[in-house]
Amino acid sequence: MKQNVDLINFKNSEDAHEVFDKLSNNPMKDNYTINQMVIVSKSNGKIIVEDIYDSGLDTRDDMIKGGLIGGLVGILSGPIGILLFSGLGVLIGNRMDIADATKNMSLIEQVGILVNEDEEAIILLIEEEIDGIDKEIEEYDHVLTRFKASEVQYEVEEAKELEKHLERETRYKIREQRTGERKAKVKKYRERITKEFDELKEKIKKRF
Repeated sequence: MKQNVDLINFKNSEDAHEVFDKLSNNPMKDNYTINQMVIVSKSNGKIIVEDIYDSGLDTRDDMIKGGLIGGLVGILSGPIGILLFSGLGVLIGNRMDIADATKNMSLIEQVGILVNEDEEAIILLIEEEIDGIDKEIEEYDHVLTRFKASEVQYEVEEAKELEKHLERETRYKIREQRTGERKAKVKKYRERITKEFDELKEKIKKRF
């Protein structure tokens, strides 16, 4: 069996939820075992989690956020995801362009761009035979894309480190701005506020 991250796209959101419930109630059969699973949608380029399933084996507290799928969704919906997808808007709606472009993309980028705007998809961590869950979803209008779980995990961990680096850099820049230009602007604002109060006090004095 192979350990994969499967992405299932649906045109119909009701199908997505029906399949999610079906797989949640039958997470293990002879040809597959599901560890973690989420339904996601995309609105204005942002990934939104609609529902979750977690076996509890990886996170030990029945919370998916600590596992591979939770990490992947966190990256897709966080600052790294925004940076990755901000320049890909022109590809949305053109499946041929997307197919060509994704050849050179990271797996995280591929997962993010294959989740279509205003549609729902299921992302799951699964151990499966070649046909895996194919028979479970064959009656629904869907597109199934498989990724190697170990490679997705590697990219998620690398992206987490990059997020930490960006956070440190942002904090450094903010602190750095407290000197120089920041001090000059703060002084200017202080003088303006002081002037406003001085003018207010003069007006009050004239009234009384």
